[in-house]
Amino acid sequence: MATLSSDVNIYNTSVVSPPLGQHSNFDRTLSDVQIATIAVFAATYFLAKVSLAIRYATSVLVVKKWELDVVLITLAWATALGYFISVCFIMKYGWGSHAWMYRLPIWFNTTRFESITLGTAL
Repeated sequence: MATLSSDVNIYNTSVVSPPLGQHSNFDRTLSDVQIATIAVFAATYFLAKVSLAIRYATSVLVVKKWELDVVLITLAWATALGYFISVCFIMKYGWGSHAWMYRLPIWFNTTRFESITLGTAL
């Protein structure tokens, strides 16, 4: 990568140079990877919600008491939602897109959300 001289405008410079045949598009919408991530999460989160509702019904109607697993499953369900929300926040900073599609200053903002996303993933 070439070094930046003082006359380069970093607000119009991509994180990396695009490969041959590709062009930087700083004003694009969501990428295919980002859309697929949202769609897959929506489908799996819906299934998790249905499973959680069935578990609640089992606890109330069959077991007739709340056990530790219900609390832990609920916490895992809420943590998964927190992870997805944090991923949606960092999508605008380059998550799920090629590095040549983002301006250099925007790329540096990812560090604000990476620790949150990593914390919910663990």
